Amino acid sequence: MSAFKLALVADIHHGAEKLTKKGTEALGLLDLFIKFANDYGADLVVDLGDRISDVDRETDRELTGEVAAAFQRVSAPRRHLVGNHDVEFMTVTDGEELLGVPLTNHSLDLGGYHLVFWQADTHVDIDDGFILQTSDLDWLADDLGRSDLPSIVFSHVPLDAASMAGNFYFEANPRHAAYDESHAIQKVLREAGNVILCVAGHVHWNKVNVIDGIPYLSLQSLTESFTTAPAAAAAWATIEIGDDIHWRVHGADPLEIRLPLRRPKHRWTPPLPSFHSRRARLARQREGDPLAGVRGVLFDLDGVVYRGDEVVPGATAFFDYLSETDRVVGAITNNARHRAADYSAKLAGMGIRLPPERIFTSGWAAARHIAAQSERPAVFVAGSDALGEELRAAGTVASDTPDFVVASFDHDMPLSVLSTAVKHVRSGACLVVTNPDRTLPTPSGLEPESGAVAAFLEAATSETATIIGKPMRTIFDLALAGLGLLAEETLMIGDTPETDIKGGNGARLRTVLVESGNPDDGSIEPTLRMPDLTALHDAFRGTDTTERNDQDAAS
Repeated sequence: MSAFKLALVADIHHGAEKLTKKGTEALGLLDLFIKFANDYGADLVVDLGDRISDVDRETDRELTGEVAAAFQRVSAPRRHLVGNHDVEFMTVTDGEELLGVPLTNHSLDLGGYHLVFWQADTHVDIDDGFILQTSDLDWLADDLGRSDLPSIVFSHVPLDAASMAGNFYFEANPRHAAYDESHAIQKVLREAGNVILCVAGHVHWNKVNVIDGIPYLSLQSLTESFTTAPAAAAAWATIEIGDDIHWRVHGADPLEIRLPLRRPKHRWTPPLPSFHSRRARLARQREGDPLAGVRGVLFDLDGVVYRGDEVVPGATAFFDYLSETDRVVGAITNNARHRAADYSAKLAGMGIRLPPERIFTSGWAAARHIAAQSERPAVFVAGSDALGEELRAAGTVASDTPDFVVASFDHDMPLSVLSTAVKHVRSGACLVVTNPDRTLPTPSGLEPESGAVAAFLEAATSETATIIGKPMRTIFDLALAGLGLLAEETLMIGDTPETDIKGGNGARLRTVLVESGNPDDGSIEPTLRMPDLTALHDAFRGTDTTERNDQDAAS
């Protein structure tokens, strides 16, 4: 597959010479860029905004019209961003009329990529800088959430809020270089999971910043001279995306760099808190605050988040709070009758957003455990369709001479399947069972679970099964690795001492037993007991308030 090719120009600033901007050279340099882009064979040409140096509405329309006439010679599809100078005196509608393309938030799919043109408000307040509208941020989250394609976000203003030290315009005016809400914007980009690149202009220099695996690129202005004085930088760029991202800036301020493509949903290991707050947190832990420094939260589902088809009171508000406070949230369930996507959809119907990649089922964990044993392991499945799908997705191969028999409970499993499983285990296949639970509480009473299947197969074969789900450590280790969390900073919330609490304790997590669930005989001690999720939510708020006060005192 050939590389996807972009040609980009930023901050043309057609108009009079102003400070370090060589605006009188803009049209000549723009002609050179357009000839280059046409010869290059770009799949898309992108203008990142600030086409003019503003004067008044009449003059700005005239200047923009001259830039627009030049862009008519571009042979490839093109898109334009709205810069702050473009709307100082003109309206967005003026720009759309002159350029002939949309200048509101929109996206398109091209060349196997989802291209997002985020036209967040770029009007600048002299005191407050850029003022981000909530509707713009909501639009971005919604648009990215509706695409499964790798996505590139184009904006006029950079979204990484990088240092402006040394920048002619923005060292003394950093609020004019980024949105105050950059942290919230980055959270949307990170949690979308499909963003591979962000590209912007505005700050008049070339910059690369990679945050959580997402590269943020800023392109030098076509007519800027503060880095290339006395000549204009004459900068434009190409980006080629194939096996990696190849960014090349042409002109008098050149730059060339290759960056890896972000894997879907990939995240770096979350940063450490400040050393001061870390010391304070450890001191509070020693003084008995078990929620201090919790950065990741794992939930059991049945009985903790929902009962049957009813959400547990307080669960939705607690999930919202954990998201607002940037906790990494996941779930571990021993139930292998469904896949993570099924649980994610069920939670969404209850108003709880938890993507499938953050939900770890015992079937998923069993499949990962077996896939790690050899290349394309041969398996026989005695269990649910969901378990079979997990095993196929992990690269295992169904076989009549298996190396592994993988078992779970399934309502529709005939006795003949168990008889065949017994034969394979007696012939030397390893027996793996998804979880040890012998029964499952349901609204209509107790049902058999995978532990009952394990008991049958162990009795019939005289072999001991390898158990994967809670309380075994395997599933906890896989979940922590999948979420990029350390055990010491993670909390497990459950209602079953024998699985949730025993397993979390064994994996060195902090544990909370919510006492609204299964009976507790007191033999397994959690880190903390809470009557329900509402009480735990309140406890988190108290701890967070203390930690914020510690950080304020340190600064």
